[in-house]
Amino acid sequence: GRSALHHAIVVLDRTCVLHSCSAVRDSTLDLLLALSRTKVTRLKAILTSLPNTLPTVVVLATQKEEWAVRRKAARILSGLAYDFASGGVLVPAALRMGAYEDRVAAAIMDGEISKEASQHLAQTLVYIQKGRVQERAAREREEQERVHEKALERAEGRALTLQRTEEEAKGGDRT
Repeated sequence: GRSALHHAIVVLDRTCVLHSCSAVRDSTLDLLLALSRTKVTRLKAILTSLPNTLPTVVVLATQKEEWAVRRKAARILSGLAYDFASGGVLVPAALRMGAYEDRVAAAIMDGEISKEASQHLAQTLVYIQKGRVQERAAREREEQERVHEKALERAEGRALTLQRTEEEAKGGDRT
């Protein structure tokens, strides 16, 4: 049931990425990578419900770890950021932090990172920027729609008032 899934997610979030057994850590990263690449929104939503895991993945992707781990973590982040850039609603808080972008830039600059991981991290930054631009555009569109709706309501109100005034005038003529 839901409670069993919820429990599994909590355990995953609290222990798996930092587990003392490397096989558990690797399998967890594989699972997170699969979730970050899935087209199934409900599955991908699990990722955003992992408050501890995502910041940890950011750390794994940007700090001096084994290269294979870094590459996988970087791919997870680029998968999530791609979703954000393409209008996906799943925007992990970990990707919203300005500090994240600084950390990524520093990781790319220090050279202590494989070329592939570096490319994924750079792509993540590009996707985050695209996503932010789209978010702003969506907010502006919503604001314009609200302004337009208010103008329409006012115009309809005026039209009704005018109509009533005309009807009253006609009604007054009959007597």
